[in-house]
Amino acid sequence: MGDTIKVNLATGKIESFIKLDAGKLCFVNKGRNTGRIGTLVHRERHLGSFDIAKLKDAAGNVFAVRLGAIFVIGAPPSPV
Repeated sequence: MGDTIKVNLATGKIESFIKLDAGKLCFVNKGRNTGRIGTLVHRERHLGSFDIAKLKDAAGNVFAVRLGAIFVIGAPPSPV
């Protein structure tokens, strides 16, 4: 759950998949932080409620969103 797959639209086959793990780059697609991109720092489980993901953006700001409001888009760029 929460993983992302890359599908070739011409063939309909799965080319790759990315697991939702700490250290992966994520895109927020719902809520107040829509459009923000950040590295997944931590996942919090809240039984009976929403799970929370803490992300860190390029400026170093940490923000929290619902886990269902993000999807993983890849590994963060390596520092040069």
